[in-house]
This record gives sequence, C-alpha cells and structure tokens, in this order.
Amino acid sequence: MRNLAGSNTTRPEHPSTTVSTLFTDAAWKAQDRTAGCGWIIHNPQERETTHGTSTELCVASPLMTEALAVREALLHAKTLNSAADALAKSALYCLNV
Repeated sequence: MRNLAGSNTTRPEHPSTTVSTLFTDAAWKAQDRTAGCGWIIHNPQERETTHGTSTELCVASPLMTEALAVREALLHAKTLNSAADALAKSALYCLNV
C-alpha cells in the first residue's frame, strides 16, 4: 500500500481487531513483461499472519500486475480456514474466478 507522498508501506490508523486485512504489492518489469506479486493476510482474531509471492509471465501492463497480485492474494486467502476465506470466496465469485 503506498501513500500519496510516495513513501513505501503505510498502515491503517485504526486497524480492525475482528476483520482480516489483505495487503498486496506488485512490480512489473517492462523489458521482459514479467510481474512479481506479493501479499500479506493478517487475521487479528486468530493472531495469525500469512504471506505469499508469485511470479507471472507475459503481463501486459503495471495495472494488470496489480490486478494479478490481488487475484493471487484472494486465491491464497481462499485456501485458509479463517475469516479471510469467506471474504476471498465472495470476491472471487464476483470476479468469476
């Protein structure tokens, strides 16, 4: 998550103590159209944080890279047995993934 001032990662001022939080980041290398995606899922109820990364090939743009990071994070959240799982299933259903 980037703020408008351009500094790296920022945190919400009042994080929820009951809702899972999903953070994503992505980088795109234009020369070979490769994307690197990363995510962190924090579940405050279970005091659990999981994370993951992926590399995607043949990515057309930086915007597509960011979208892929969100998709990969939601697919990862779907495998968890937590509140993040319910959020992920709902979001992926809406996206037809």
